[in-house]
Amino acid sequence: MPVSILFVFLVFGVGGSLGMALAQRTSVPTWALATIAVAGVAGYYVAAMGLPFSGPLSELAVVLLAALAMIGPAAWFFRNGKTLTEKQRAAKEEKRALPQRDLLLIAPVMVLALFAFATVLGTLTSRINYALWLRWSCDGTVVERTRDKGNHNLPLVMAKCGDQLERFEVVSDGFWDAAQPGQRLVKIAGSPYATLEGAKVRMVPLQVRWWNDPD
Repeated sequence: MPVSILFVFLVFGVGGSLGMALAQRTSVPTWALATIAVAGVAGYYVAAMGLPFSGPLSELAVVLLAALAMIGPAAWFFRNGKTLTEKQRAAKEEKRALPQRDLLLIAPVMVLALFAFATVLGTLTSRINYALWLRWSCDGTVVERTRDKGNHNLPLVMAKCGDQLERFEVVSDGFWDAAQPGQRLVKIAGSPYATLEGAKVRMVPLQVRWWNDPD
């Protein structure tokens, strides 16, 4: 399983569990949960866009921020989900339909909470993947330039690095266009650039232009 997916499960588990515990505290009003959710997600997003990449280990700070950002949306989600369930149960016992106004009040909150989950987890996954792509290193020869039919037909370059045949599954279009079998490929760990026969080409595709991209 990819490292990024493991971190996403970790963040969802920690943030979701703490959010559920917070939602159960009746002394915390719903507006406070909403404020915590908005502030947490906004703070995380700003930090995630600004923190530079220094390898996979640097992303542990982003993982921690993501877990904290998940607490508010999770609490908001569980509090309103519980409220909706209780109202549905009461309406069923009274053999009546749930008033539409209840759905209109609760549904937007649920949708916004799910949007917050997607924002945090999607950004986190992209950052961790990008850090792992930067870690690639090779001093060898291009063997094949093709498309990964098992992954949305994305550009794929096969290279012989020492005694190992490496698959570079996420490469920029410019690098893929320039790569030809037999060319010498040199990629240093931590850099998004590589050289093909001495010519510098961006190898790791830039994900979000706001991120500080190392040279």
